[in-house]
Amino acid sequence: WIEALSQSAWSTGAGWGLVMTIAAYSREKEDVTLNTFIGGFGNYTACLMAAMGILPAVFALAPSEAAAVAYLQKGNQALTFLIIPKLFAQFQTGVYLSFLFFLAFCFAAFTSLLSMIELVIKALTDFKMNRTTASILTVVICSVCGLPSAYSLDIFNNQDWVWGLGLIISGLFVIYVVLKYGVVKFKTELIDADSDFKFPNILFRIFLYINLLLGVFLLYWWMSQGYSQYPWFDAAGNWNFFDVYSNATIVSQWAVILVIGLVFNNWIFKKINS
Repeated sequence: WIEALSQSAWSTGAGWGLVMTIAAYSREKEDVTLNTFIGGFGNYTACLMAAMGILPAVFALAPSEAAAVAYLQKGNQALTFLIIPKLFAQFQTGVYLSFLFFLAFCFAAFTSLLSMIELVIKALTDFKMNRTTASILTVVICSVCGLPSAYSLDIFNNQDWVWGLGLIISGLFVIYVVLKYGVVKFKTELIDADSDFKFPNILFRIFLYINLLLGVFLLYWWMSQGYSQYPWFDAAGNWNFFDVYSNATIVSQWAVILVIGLVFNNWIFKKINS
């Protein structure tokens, strides 16, 4: 459930700055409500179709129910790179179907990569940096930061876990800002202005509060379960920072980014608005 929610926060751009980058390149008169609905509906429809395809395949191909559950517990990598090839192998034209699937998968990853790179480039050009320089610097930074995850699957899973939950945190910050700005004012000025379909204000306000409270509760509840044998301290009593799924590694990395954000927030704001 955590991975499903964090995947939704990532793929729709709701939990990170992608929505802001898209907004920066949108037309002045844009139907925000319709675009948001299409994006969310398309994403969740694709997710449900994939689930209805992959889950029966897992149990059909596994020799036992225990083996099927073991596949599911291995996460997305096992489902994508172990189950999918086995599924296509059952078809007469499975080789070609498998090729087309992974080609489409590659293009999907590449287009997502473009969005992420453009997010950083846009931020750097806001600081008056030349776009060519910003593009080269972004590629270098992303490559260097991505090397540890490419080298170690444990690091990859750790970063996916920590910042997948982090997307929910950043989404909660966005909701808080909207509530502080004024729900009706925000909706009237920035959403309804050029939207043909207008969502009722009272429902919009209710859903924002529900999402805020539900997000805080779910994060607290999930982390209280402890997805590591030693969620906070290891057997020797040390802070369990290097465990892949420990709460210690989650809050430590969040704290570093939060401190950096607080330290540079005013400087960044003045720099962009100068």
